[in-house]
Amino acid sequence: MQSLTDRFLLQPPSQITYRLNLLLAAWPSVLLSHLSVSLLLVVALWGRFPTSWVLGWFGSVVAICGMRLLIYRYLKLRPLSHEPHGVPRAQDEGMAARKRHWAWLLMLGQFAQALPMPLAIGIFSDPAQPVIMFLIVSFTALVLAGGMFTSAQWIPGFAAIAAPTVGITLVSLFVLDIQEQAILIGQSLLMLGFAVTIVRKQSGMVGRLLDLQLEKDRLVDSLQVEKSTAIAAREAAEEAGQSKSRFFAAASHDLRQPLHALTLLVGQLRNEARPATQAPLVEQVSASAASLSALFDDLLSLSQLDRGDLSVKPRPVRLGVLLNKLAAQMRPLAQQRGLRLRVHARALTVHADPLILTRVLSNLLANALVYTRQGGVLMGMRLRGEAVRIEVWDTGIGIAPQEQGRVFEEFYQLHNPERDQAKGLGIGLATVRRLTDACAWPLGLRSRPGQGSCFFVTVPLAHAPPVEEPAAPQAFGGSDEPGVLYGLRVLVVDDQKSICNAMLSVLGQWGCDARAATTPAEALRHARPRQDGDTSSHDSEGDWQPELIISDLWLTAGASGLDLVLQLRGLLGRALPALLVSGDTSAHALQLAAHHQLALLHKPVPPDVLRDKLHEMLVD
Repeated sequence: MQSLTDRFLLQPPSQITYRLNLLLAAWPSVLLSHLSVSLLLVVALWGRFPTSWVLGWFGSVVAICGMRLLIYRYLKLRPLSHEPHGVPRAQDEGMAARKRHWAWLLMLGQFAQALPMPLAIGIFSDPAQPVIMFLIVSFTALVLAGGMFTSAQWIPGFAAIAAPTVGITLVSLFVLDIQEQAILIGQSLLMLGFAVTIVRKQSGMVGRLLDLQLEKDRLVDSLQVEKSTAIAAREAAEEAGQSKSRFFAAASHDLRQPLHALTLLVGQLRNEARPATQAPLVEQVSASAASLSALFDDLLSLSQLDRGDLSVKPRPVRLGVLLNKLAAQMRPLAQQRGLRLRVHARALTVHADPLILTRVLSNLLANALVYTRQGGVLMGMRLRGEAVRIEVWDTGIGIAPQEQGRVFEEFYQLHNPERDQAKGLGIGLATVRRLTDACAWPLGLRSRPGQGSCFFVTVPLAHAPPVEEPAAPQAFGGSDEPGVLYGLRVLVVDDQKSICNAMLSVLGQWGCDARAATTPAEALRHARPRQDGDTSSHDSEGDWQPELIISDLWLTAGASGLDLVLQLRGLLGRALPALLVSGDTSAHALQLAAHHQLALLHKPVPPDVLRDKLHEMLVD
């Protein structure tokens, strides 16, 4: 029985939700029009029939309108939502029951709406007043016409109006013995036939429109699913990228600690007297440590760019001067490989971050020199409107068209299946891509296999003169020069015992009086003046107080080398020179050091860089 009912009420299944909602949406206007037509009929009947009859009939109209209003509010509070396409519902039976509930309530409201007008024919029939009969039948036709236009989207809803309207009208006309009976019956049948024809056409039109709506909704749902999938994929890719960046940062920080100690010890070993037979071995160890340090720097650069830690500070830069400096730095490598390195520079000024531009061009030059076996490399520039295109040409092996889009990917290398480190690690061009993207500099490539390649980057011209940079401080001399470091009391603080030992060894070689501590408490004991009766001093010759501090930025148990420096300054009552050394290369670490005007070096620190930095701090 229920399936038969559903076949009548809930057809077509794919459109029934839309059709029921369309019918309900038309109810407020139908209620107003029904009340208006009823009031007009009351005016026509007033004084012609007993007042109690007229008021009683109009009261029934108001009651039916009130009932329909209650049904309308009830259904609005229990909306019938559209089912998403392609998404299975866990409560299919519950949705079918709700549709069935909606359909029966709408049928009840439609049926009740149709009752008052045809009943008025029997109540107010008077053969002596044929005009009233025609008026009532005409108003009944209006009710049917209203149902025809507002209920055509759902055939059962129209049937609930048409059946009582026409049925009661025909019965009343058959029962009444009036002269115009045949005319009124014919008028009613004609009205019914016309209404059925119109409703069928309108229902078909509504069906086609709903099919288009359903197709549109299906496409929208499909797009939403694809969008959600794309968003999820993007978020997964971003999370993977962030995880990779966190891994690189953590690995870089942890591995820089032993590498820092190794770099210091190798530097010390190179400066010590040793047999000539050990020199090649020491140089090989030094080269390996430098290669490992360069690898960490490249990986760190990618990690910082992925995290968005890059700070771009553009200013006017003399491009010709910069290119000539780069060529001077790269010329020994070119000569070692038997290549010519030429520069065609012009006196142009660009608006760029000089450090980033130097990094980009040096990577492009290094890449050209590595993949060129014979011939040479040319670096030049071309004016392009309000910009300069800097080009790096080589006569190397070239790049096939299908490979040109991939050379900017991380760790992707051509013609290096054996992963020869002499050809790099496949990070240089990936770094170039990220740096140029961060600066919004167009990057391009033209190449032919076997004939060479041309990489180019376009940088905007500057409209202001360049700011002259101060001369770089002169590097400190060799280890045999006493200088300002001889006899200097230095306190080294690092939670790695191996780094403390390496630093003490290097500083001792320079003539420093150095002490080491692995915790803040131990550092404070070294620096605290000895009190009378205190026999715990580490210095038997009197109070030992540091003149300079070299501290790791992050110590054990969450302690900070920065806080320790401030604490030691307060304890000693003077602005003690301090140098922070850390494997943390994040922007946060740089900001902390800059805020307190402290120098910060990143591990690993070669001995000559450390010595020059200490000399610069003490001279200043």
